[in-house]
Amino acid sequence: MLLALSAFTPARAAELYHLNQSNSTIRFSVGTLGFFRARGHFAQFDATLLIDPAHPTSTRVSVTIPTASVVTPWAQESAMIRSPDFFDAARYGKIRFTSGNVTATAPGHYAVHGQLTLRDVTRPVILAAQLVKTATDPTTGDTIDDFTITGTVRRKAFGIVADPVFIDNRVHIVIHARILVLASGHG
Repeated sequence: MLLALSAFTPARAAELYHLNQSNSTIRFSVGTLGFFRARGHFAQFDATLLIDPAHPTSTRVSVTIPTASVVTPWAQESAMIRSPDFFDAARYGKIRFTSGNVTATAPGHYAVHGQLTLRDVTRPVILAAQLVKTATDPTTGDTIDDFTITGTVRRKAFGIVADPVFIDNRVHIVIHARILVLASGHG
């Protein structure tokens, strides 16, 4: 979701980036039965970032996830999450996140304020982004920024109320995001 709030060369203008799904993941986990964690991820998503290197806190992120792309270790569990009791993927085909304000909370750490829409319900959320590593590809000179983004949403806030005795209300989100910043002179 959030990919590039690191220090870029200030001379660069604002640029639009797309998240590469082969190097990034959107995962979630939720407590079940009081002591287990059910885990899954989304096989498809589209994320774009408008990044102004001179003003990283003006970065804007937009993410769209097909609800039917949810994957868990068990096919029956994936089908249950797509069902009307949970995502209702047949009726509500997309999950959307659009960022608003981005604030620096510490060097390499950011709070991403935005709006999450799930099952046609939109709620404000705050995600914590951390720049884990910046590396340079020795063969191309390109910079690769590696981020981890985390947050928690309450499923009941989006009308997902099935099985409250067995499934926790808090769903933890972990996003691993990599963005490639082309070196000067690359087209």
